[in-house]
Amino acid sequence: MMKRHGLSAFDNNSQQFTELGQSLIRRKSKELSTQLQLFKQILMNFLDEHNDELTEDLQLRNEFVKTCSLVGIDPLKIYGKHTKMNEFYYELCCRIIEYCNSTRDINGGMIKVSQLLAQLKESGVVKEDIHRCVSMMQMLNEELQIVTIGHHEYLKNVHIGLTKDQTMVFDIVNQIGSITSRMLCDNLQWDYIKCEQLLQSMVSDGYLWVDVYKGKVHYWDPSWSV
Repeated sequence: MMKRHGLSAFDNNSQQFTELGQSLIRRKSKELSTQLQLFKQILMNFLDEHNDELTEDLQLRNEFVKTCSLVGIDPLKIYGKHTKMNEFYYELCCRIIEYCNSTRDINGGMIKVSQLLAQLKESGVVKEDIHRCVSMMQMLNEELQIVTIGHHEYLKNVHIGLTKDQTMVFDIVNQIGSITSRMLCDNLQWDYIKCEQLLQSMVSDGYLWVDVYKGKVHYWDPSWSV
């Protein structure tokens, strides 16, 4: 029997290679899934055996959370309802909401994550803990979320949507502390009236504070005063 040559032979071999590749992918995916399940079980066992240590040892807790995150496992889903780890995060959620509510009149509902961490420093809280708590609380309050402006992260705890212009002003004021209408005009090439209206609206919303120094009106980022 004569062998097939040309394009027909290539097509036949190509199909065989495709089927072989798909078979290998399925096998590797199954192996990876099995490994992840095994690793998840190891983490659960570690949690059961070292529940107290994970709550009291801040470094150990943070490393445990990072390890879970690296393999795509949400640690809150494996903690269980009665572990002390859950108690830690529930308590932290309450403290975050309490602090956000107490400072809303000052910052207009936008608080720097770094400022929040400074307030919780004695508890050894890290940025990942804040993100995790926000994810937990979003089920009850969709307005609560982490937003990035410039190089800084903010916790937004009111139903507000910053415009592109407001975001640019927020980023500039955050870097230097305060700004004037003339500075905005010179740096962004905006009309003076636009700058005045924009800054005044941000003051009304609580994003900026006003201070008059030597006859000049300065607009401040409230977080610089905390």
